[in-house]
Amino acid sequence: MLFNDEVHTYDQVINVLSRAIQCTKQEGHEFASLVDREGRTVIRIGTMEQCIEAQKIIHERTHDMPLKCEIYPSSFISLQYFAQKLLSYLQDLIGISDGFRRLFCECEMESDEKRQITLTERVLLGEKMLWKSARSALHQIFINR
Repeated sequence: MLFNDEVHTYDQVINVLSRAIQCTKQEGHEFASLVDREGRTVIRIGTMEQCIEAQKIIHERTHDMPLKCEIYPSSFISLQYFAQKLLSYLQDLIGISDGFRRLFCECEMESDEKRQITLTERVLLGEKMLWKSARSALHQIFINR
């Protein structure tokens, strides 16, 4: 998984990816665009050894300011994609059902008895761990309710 860092240029990312995962310049450009738009993208699916090798090449080629590149199990990534789809579904449901929207608002504004913090506050305080498209989906749910 490659993450956006706002430091490297498109050309730098494309050149590093072409060497690390043996992709074409066009494919490298598509990966760079996805990283810029979504905040992250899967760049390699393979064995642990293949992923470690790609990560090593990426870090070596950008040693002064390494690109953030992490290895995750496919099951973890699948759950994240499912959560993204669930957020989209929730947003659509809130948009068409007044009753569900009211129920959602009541639930998100209830405070946790131990910490005296609402669900909305907990989500917003933890959003720094989310990628760009997930943060955007959450913001849309909270804004459009």
